[in-house]
Amino acid sequence: SDDAVAIRLIRASEYSKTCDLVLEVFNKFNAEECTEEGLRIFFDLARADVIAKGMLEGDPTWVAVSDSRVVGVIKMRSANHILFFFVGEAWHGKGIGRRLFEAAKLHVREHCPENLNITVNSSSFAVPVYRALGFITTGNPETRRGIRSVPMRLDLE
Repeated sequence: SDDAVAIRLIRASEYSKTCDLVLEVFNKFNAEECTEEGLRIFFDLARADVIAKGMLEGDPTWVAVSDSRVVGVIKMRSANHILFFFVGEAWHGKGIGRRLFEAAKLHVREHCPENLNITVNSSSFAVPVYRALGFITTGNPETRRGIRSVPMRLDLE
């Protein structure tokens, strides 16, 4: 059950496992929308050293962990921008993403009180997920540096 899944800040010992999950889910649901350049850029972001550097610089990453397996991840950048948000396919629809997102929302409330919104450049696949979390589309789909995305924002109350 979902109760057996812990949501917490990532530990250094989980950086590589988390990157494996990100790449597995990305390759299945998102990679087809990217050019070769986009794939290279994404793969460069989905590295353990990049997650480690972000944690040191105050761009946190939370994981969902079940039986020491990383089953979901959300990574923030610039305090209120979602850089990664992935849940393993077998865990879709179980509330894991919503719980990860709640951790990110709490972070934004604490660290960005003057700018209470969250932005994301969503893949086409994830747009319905973000809409279910309350995000609105703020522009047309675009391709930047080979990565196709839909700009979205959630204004927090």
